[in-house]
Amino acid sequence: MSWPPGDKRGHWSPLFDFYGRLRSAGHRLNVADEITRSVARAKASGDPVSLNESQRRLVAGVIGGVIRGGPEVGIAAGQPAAEWIALAAAIEPEHVHLLVAANDEPISRLVGRVKGKSSSLIGHGSGQRVWTTGFWRAYLFDRHAIDCVRDYIAQHNIRRGLPADPFDWLTPPRPI
Repeated sequence: MSWPPGDKRGHWSPLFDFYGRLRSAGHRLNVADEITRSVARAKASGDPVSLNESQRRLVAGVIGGVIRGGPEVGIAAGQPAAEWIALAAAIEPEHVHLLVAANDEPISRLVGRVKGKSSSLIGHGSGQRVWTTGFWRAYLFDRHAIDCVRDYIAQHNIRRGLPADPFDWLTPPRPI
């Protein structure tokens, strides 16, 4: 089951409202509502998955491998690895935030590699579904929006007692 809209932890974004529409002013906590959660549960094709600390580290390692590019993450023989630049990441028990720079390769391939490799490692061949089909994406076109999203993701890590940018495969922010 995807992280349902109106999740009990609340949802806040400096850029988007509860329904994913851009808004001009942020700083609003959207508290869970049971109707929205029940609709999300009804649409779910399986039980919710919550990654434990070990599984979150495994996902971080897979993302790092995909970002660095290499055959161990599903690149077909003879194909050049994409040169992805990860600007921010947070791996939560129920969802992942990943901010990447523009690339010629479709984002769906990056996500597919991460989901495929991490699913097989987490599920240990059990066939247990770890990720939902599809993913949510937003395209950012100005520095302010990128900085806001980077800060939003950093706050996820800080809230869990981690450094703002806890992964060695992240590209540090460049000065303006």
